[in-house]
Amino acid sequence: MGNKVNSAEDEVWQEGLKEQLDKLPYTKHLDDGGYNDGQLAGFELGAQWGYNKCKEKYKLNTKKIKTKKMKAILEFDFEKDDYDRNRFEDAVDGTKWKSSMNELDDWLRDRMKYAPDGMSEKTYEAFEECREKIREIIRENNLSLYD
Repeated sequence: MGNKVNSAEDEVWQEGLKEQLDKLPYTKHLDDGGYNDGQLAGFELGAQWGYNKCKEKYKLNTKKIKTKKMKAILEFDFEKDDYDRNRFEDAVDGTKWKSSMNELDDWLRDRMKYAPDGMSEKTYEAFEECREKIREIIRENNLSLYD
């Protein structure tokens, strides 16, 4: 039998997927101005639908797998020196930094997307270059704006 899906099954799958995509809380245009609106909810909806379809088709065993809880403990010695206190503040403020970078990236995106007719090409390119540099730095440091 192999992994090949016949065209009738493929059509049913595609129609079902299209139906589910139409339920998403955001439009499906490449860049519709509703950047990330409902994106997580949409991914969850699509993933749940796909999981249920596979479960039906392949009669999957859905018993939950037990996992061990894991802990991570970071220790800082405030009495030692200010270096540890600064590192502690960096660790605690990590989410704020990520949020701030995401906000800056969105601001640059908006400047480019809704650029007034009178904006010079050099200004547009400067916004684009800044946005690309932010993303390059984030990638080089194995970080992500959206995870």
